[in-house]
Amino acid sequence: MYNLGIDIGNTFTDFVLLETLSGYLAFGKTLTTHDDLTQGVLVGFDELLERNEVEALEIHAIHLGSMLVDQLDIANLQSRLRALDFRGQFWLMTAGGWLVAPEEARQLPAAQLRSSSAGGAMAGAFFSHIGRYANLLTIDIGGANAELSLIIQHKPQFILKSLAPNEPGAGNRSAIEPVIEVVDVSVGGRSIIYLNEQGELRVGPDIVLPEFGPVCYNKGGTQPTLTDASLVLGYLGERFFLGGVIELNRAAAVKAINEQIARPLGMSVEEAAMAAHRQVNEQIAAAARQLLTQLSPEQEPAELVAIGGGGPVHACELARQLRISEVMVPVGAGVTSALGCLVAPVATARIQEYFSSLDTTDWGFLNELLRQIADEGRAALQQAGLDVAAATVERAGFMRLLGIAEVVYVTLPDGELGPDSLPAIREVFVAEYRRRGRFVVEGRTIEAVAWQVLVRMPALRFGPRRVDAFNKYSIGGKDFSALKGYRQVYYLGDPVPCACPIYDRHRIRPNDTLSGPVIIEEDETTIVIEPKTYVRMDTNRNLFINVRL
Repeated sequence: MYNLGIDIGNTFTDFVLLETLSGYLAFGKTLTTHDDLTQGVLVGFDELLERNEVEALEIHAIHLGSMLVDQLDIANLQSRLRALDFRGQFWLMTAGGWLVAPEEARQLPAAQLRSSSAGGAMAGAFFSHIGRYANLLTIDIGGANAELSLIIQHKPQFILKSLAPNEPGAGNRSAIEPVIEVVDVSVGGRSIIYLNEQGELRVGPDIVLPEFGPVCYNKGGTQPTLTDASLVLGYLGERFFLGGVIELNRAAAVKAINEQIARPLGMSVEEAAMAAHRQVNEQIAAAARQLLTQLSPEQEPAELVAIGGGGPVHACELARQLRISEVMVPVGAGVTSALGCLVAPVATARIQEYFSSLDTTDWGFLNELLRQIADEGRAALQQAGLDVAAATVERAGFMRLLGIAEVVYVTLPDGELGPDSLPAIREVFVAEYRRRGRFVVEGRTIEAVAWQVLVRMPALRFGPRRVDAFNKYSIGGKDFSALKGYRQVYYLGDPVPCACPIYDRHRIRPNDTLSGPVIIEEDETTIVIEPKTYVRMDTNRNLFINVRL
């Protein structure tokens, strides 16, 4: 039996196929078809199943997430998948990190369904258990932007999103919704490198249109991008981008950077490409430092998980700037948002407004209200055909200080609530308020504005292992069988290139260790390992990089 995770991104549509009994994974990636998002999904769906000799009838469930969900005709996609013999369940990812049936999705505002960012965070929480990291920073770099999320004690963090009164789907729902906190930095593979009016080099926030792409794609793009710079520096290979599906044109990238950036600045093409990379790293590192301030001094420091097509390219340099000693590049790093959709739980969330100071709350009324909301959630899951006996209930309050508009999300203790619950609720509120850089004066009144009950089914748990595309259960090979060759690579700060060994990640053996400088290529991403840095592959084919600080 199989489950399939799909993430429709701005540049690529990603696929993760999970064999649920064994934990084996197969991955796919195709260009997003913006004129008809359904078409790109169907093309990737067909290619992935054919390559892995899987029938559509064998797929138990599809979990789909996208930031472009309001451009997707969900009913049409379901109908066309049924025409391909898919008969399983279909779930949609929410920005809160859980899955809902299409029937419930129709009642949600569009903002709650724009969920690609949540997929990366949910995958980060999943891999925090595998890497045994209590606290984790995920950095997901795609075509249009970089998305950062902080995992604390194996859980993503939530913020409250206000819904505009006229937002589609808002209806009678609460004016606030909890979403996973993701910090967005407007730099990615399609970010344009340019000179501003003062003649200074800048990267982003403008991006090239996906139908043209970077100059090196040979699809009509004329403005140099971060991807072009990565190719010029040797980080990307001309003949193995996206597993060789797209052949890159290094000469075109060199010409564009030289004419538009390097020559006007009086520097070499490689120096200009380095300057672009350095600026991108600094922007992402600055956002990461701000996010990491949420960890208190007594908490364990965060390690780093690098995901997305571009995350592993920048990971070592970012970790060094952030003084993070270990980076995990998980199996399927280039399609991790789709994997995040797979490990998210099916759940229903109900929010009910009820204004009350905590000191004057009618606890009997509140407990009955929470029970009613939980019963509604169980009924919705049961209607979707699920056995709710395994469901768990998580409750939270939307709270603020009296006279202050800012509302925070406060998890509630289990069991009946009453006056004895106040110290625990206050403690969580104060911790969450301080995490946002706010100060709570002792004795200030806390009031609740709304209450949420999340009824959730157990999420999938498995030890992920990569499937070789050509020999399903083959891993590794003889010594040096993973070495593909060498190419000239420029590392930041060094004007002299090195003859860098290039390895095929699919053929590195479990427990093998490589020392940098080295570049590791796989179908969905490329991992750039700096000099004097070590990388080890574990038995589940995750990579762990010990960074030179």
